Amino acid sequence: MSAVGVNSAFLSTTTVKETGSPGTTGKLIISEVAPWSSTVANSPVAADWFEVTNLGATAVDITGWKMDDNSESPNAAVALNGITSIAAGESVIFIETNDLPGKTATFLSIWFGANPPAGLLIRSYSGSGVGLSTTSDAVNLYDPNNVRQAKVFFAASSAGSTFPTFDNAAGLENAAISLLSAFGGHGAFIAVNDGKEIGFPGTITKTNVTRLGGIDVQNGQTQRSYLRALDMLFDQSSGLMDLINNSRLQLTQFDLNGQNGSLQSFPTPTVVGNRIRFDFGVQGIGGNRNTNAGDGYYELAVDIDGNGSFETKNYFYRLLGDVNGDRKVATADSNLTLSAFGTSNPERDVNGDGFVNANDRTLVLRGLGRKLKESLLLSDRCRVFVTAFSCLDPASSNPKVINNGRTFSVSVATERGGNGLYCGLCSFFRSGISGVNYQLRW
Repeated sequence: MSAVGVNSAFLSTTTVKETGSPGTTGKLIISEVAPWSSTVANSPVAADWFEVTNLGATAVDITGWKMDDNSESPNAAVALNGITSIAAGESVIFIETNDLPGKTATFLSIWFGANPPAGLLIRSYSGSGVGLSTTSDAVNLYDPNNVRQAKVFFAASSAGSTFPTFDNAAGLENAAISLLSAFGGHGAFIAVNDGKEIGFPGTITKTNVTRLGGIDVQNGQTQRSYLRALDMLFDQSSGLMDLINNSRLQLTQFDLNGQNGSLQSFPTPTVVGNRIRFDFGVQGIGGNRNTNAGDGYYELAVDIDGNGSFETKNYFYRLLGDVNGDRKVATADSNLTLSAFGTSNPERDVNGDGFVNANDRTLVLRGLGRKLKESLLLSDRCRVFVTAFSCLDPASSNPKVINNGRTFSVSVATERGGNGLYCGLCSFFRSGISGVNYQLRW
């Protein structure tokens, strides 16, 4: 059976009940383009080239495939010569030439000197009207049935003293690519025998983090009525900017029943230590703190390993009026808000405007009866039933040792400090626990 994160399996974006890996067995991307390389002054190769990479788990048959530029005409497209398939994880260089042996020798010498990588495939294409322009152009790949399988387009190439390739290690499809290769990024290097050229021909190196520990919603607050801050907690700081710069984060909003998912845009996050921090602005997630437009069940997905699938997922929710974080808007929320009138208590400030007043209570009363489906899992908070012989209760403000082998229930917050239980993607092992048998219920 499919499991999230195994062989690129993921949850359906329309219902969190379905898991699978449709369409993920092979994935070709146009990973790098050098439209400036046909000019001798720019490169001794004197021929344009682009790179195709298979990010998937199995080989992709490209027999009969062809390419075209921004004219986007499959009928005018020219053949990709000398190749029938691209192996899993393989990158293949395609040079515009009728002299493949000569251009291959020049390319390998310029980029790698006397030590070209073993097994690097360089193939060719040629024909009328497919030269790549340095002002703006595109690369389109078509299968034998004239169905487009990959496309990128780009603006003007660098006109400076160096010539970096266009970097699409992020795997953007049918999209503009503007990121230029930089030394060290995705394995990019300066060509051995030409100090002007920068790229990563033949391979993509991604900077990966090793583990996402969990998420911190609204700076650890219990309320879920107003959400402006969201932190992702990683085990290290290296590689986090790569997740941001290469579109390896994805936010999906479902309704309160976990249905009808739709991808959401979000402000560019920042890196603070080992955290990626989202700031949704003063109006909070959804864009209006006084309405339920932002209400819903959210999936925050990460492409941890850079293979193009968003296999690591965390879940949280927003529900206007839910100030005690119990998944529903009820009389208890109204009473808690009323008791905090005249203060700036953020746990009772329904709309996050800095004041607890009658407007907050009105918002609660309007939402009475709204609730998040009980069975939906949450990554920032869970309830654990533990039979413990010697461990700490992390839910207590003054942690206490619980003995005598009795069963107890605790709500465990992500990244709670000290010894005890730890709920980051449901990894429950931490120092200070011994002889523990546990059962998890979300």
